[in-house]
Amino acid sequence: MGRQRKQGISFADVKMAELEAVRSQRDWVKHNISDYRFSHREGPPRDDLVGLALSGGGVRSSTFHLGVLQAFAAEGIFPAIDYVSAVSGGGFVASWLCKWLSEVSYDKVVRDLTPSMETPEATRLYRLRQYSSYLTPRTGVFGSDNVLLIISYCLQLLLHLLVIILVCCLLLLCPRLIMLVLKNIYHSSALAKNDPPALNETNPAKK
Repeated sequence: MGRQRKQGISFADVKMAELEAVRSQRDWVKHNISDYRFSHREGPPRDDLVGLALSGGGVRSSTFHLGVLQAFAAEGIFPAIDYVSAVSGGGFVASWLCKWLSEVSYDKVVRDLTPSMETPEATRLYRLRQYSSYLTPRTGVFGSDNVLLIISYCLQLLLHLLVIILVCCLLLLCPRLIMLVLKNIYHSSALAKNDPPALNETNPAKK
C-alpha cells in the first residue's frame, strides 16, 4: 500500500489561528497599559486590523519613523497597532522597538515615547538620536571618522571614473578598429583580382 498523503493546513485554519493570536495580543496590551482607549475592539478581530508600515531610506527614515511612533504614542494610537512591517531604515527602528518592548513593560515604553516638556527624554531615545549618524559617529571637521569617510569616498569615486574612462576609450577605438578591418578586407579583394596567371598553367598557343 502506498503512503497516505498528509492533509495540509487550510488557509481558513491559518487565518483563524492568526486572528486568535491578535486577540490574545490585544488582551495583553489592554491589561498592561494604563490609558487604553480601544475597549470597543474586544472580542475576535474582524475588519478592524491595523498595520504600520515603516519604509526604507537609510538613517533619515529611521529618525522620521521614530517621530511617527512618538506622535502615535502622544495621541494614544500606539496600542491600536496589530502588525508592523518594516524594511531597511524602518527595520532599524522596528528591531530597536521590539528589543525595548522585550525588556520593559508596555506601559513604560508608551510613556517614554510620549514627548514631554516636563520630563527629560528617555535614555534609549537619546542614544538613538545621538548615534543616528552611524557612518561618522565622532563629530568634528578633522575627526578620524570624517577623514576616513572622505578617503573612502575619493577612492570609490576614482574607481568609478576609471571604469567610465576605459569604456569611453573603448568606444572611441571602435570606429578605428572597424575601419582597419574594412581596409584589410578591401586590399585583400583587390590583390585577388589583380593576381597574374599561375606559372604552371600551359599556353594553348604552343600546342
